[in-house]
Amino acid sequence: MPVLDLRELPPPQRHPLVYEHLNSLTSGEELELVNDHKPSPLRYEMEATRPGEFTWEDGDDGPEVWSARIRCTARIVDARPTIAEGKEPFDEIMAAAAEVEPGGVLVIFAPSSPSRSRESSATRASSTR
Repeated sequence: MPVLDLRELPPPQRHPLVYEHLNSLTSGEELELVNDHKPSPLRYEMEATRPGEFTWEDGDDGPEVWSARIRCTARIVDARPTIAEGKEPFDEIMAAAAEVEPGGVLVIFAPSSPSRSRESSATRASSTR
């Protein structure tokens, strides 16, 4: 199991790095976090933004070292690199979907276009007036 020691990193870099590592896990894989404080804020953030994708088990409980074991329970597909190469991710996504057990979670990361979303929202807003 990989261990990610966050103690020497500046706080603003910690959560993005954790998510980078979590996104690379396959279903059933685990990541152990080591921190200089109880990582409860990260746990609450994950429960709010990524429900059902991970389980959390507290480990060491201070006073100098805190740890947690995070297990991936979802099948995660990051389609962004495939799309960036100009390829179609459909087969990759469907293969991942076939691996998901009934009641399981499939997460797909894909690029979005905020400008298109804003245009759509603006169009909808003006058409309802």
